[in-house]
Amino acid sequence: MRSSNETDGARSTLVQQITPPRHIPGLRLAPLVDVVFLLLLFFIVAAKWRPEENFLPFQPTAAQAGQPILGRVEPLHVAIRAAESGCDVEIAGVYKLAIRDATMDKNLAALVSNFAAVMSEQRRLAGDPIEITCEPTVKWRHLARIYDLLYAGGMTDITFNMTEASE
Repeated sequence: MRSSNETDGARSTLVQQITPPRHIPGLRLAPLVDVVFLLLLFFIVAAKWRPEENFLPFQPTAAQAGQPILGRVEPLHVAIRAAESGCDVEIAGVYKLAIRDATMDKNLAALVSNFAAVMSEQRRLAGDPIEITCEPTVKWRHLARIYDLLYAGGMTDITFNMTEASE
């Protein structure tokens, strides 16, 4: 008769023969590092390096040096300030016009003639930019009427100068 120790030993040997040894799969890092390095090297070599944006590959000749360089046109500044019964409009710091609620149509007609005078004096075109600076207390209906007037005159490049109110 077998003892219990012999039976346990035979069972453990039998279990070891039936179950395969546990092998914990590991990640081999050496080939992974090689592949990452090769990819990095590939992208560095294949990249198209752009020259600086402000770099010009030529020098202007002496004949061109005296010619003026054309750039973006300075905007025509229009300031709109609130008034008691309307608003005051200042065009390019030169023309000042009061627009009042009682005589709105007459004042807007004068504003059109003032704009025409400024545009011809400064040799501006309808496509030149206009920058409107408006006080926060100006009523929206006055600003909208002035904007509509400019837009109807063919002036489409109209921007608003936004400033934060300081307290």
